[in-house]
Amino acid sequence: MKRLAVIVVLLVMFPMLACNFSFGTGGEPGLRTAVACRDLGDDYSPIGATDVFAPEDDFYVSVEYSGLEEGQEIGAEWFLEDESLYEVSLPLDASQAGEGYAGFSLTNTEPWSAGNYHVDISLDGEFDRTVEFRVE
Repeated sequence: MKRLAVIVVLLVMFPMLACNFSFGTGGEPGLRTAVACRDLGDDYSPIGATDVFAPEDDFYVSVEYSGLEEGQEIGAEWFLEDESLYEVSLPLDASQAGEGYAGFSLTNTEPWSAGNYHVDISLDGEFDRTVEFRVE
């Protein structure tokens, strides 16, 4: 009888291991995507993803996150080449905890200089990724 129980356990467990089942919430909490875009939706999701802007455009970056808790902060620091232009950090409130999007924008009263720009995205003050774009 013990031998039959071992065979049954092996027959049940082996296919589960071979299929690489994952139990849980679908991954580690954190930032999922970050994209430069032409505008932001009402939920801060990206509208019109792009990596090229005109000198008169406003810049937008949408950051998708999941599993974050109230009080965690998503930050963005905007650069032209290596010159820091602006830095901001958005703490999540209770209604934003969990999953969703955070939106960042940068505007200017004068046309932007042509060149390579990037935004460093952080979570709780720790660098996560860079979003690159250019102005032509």
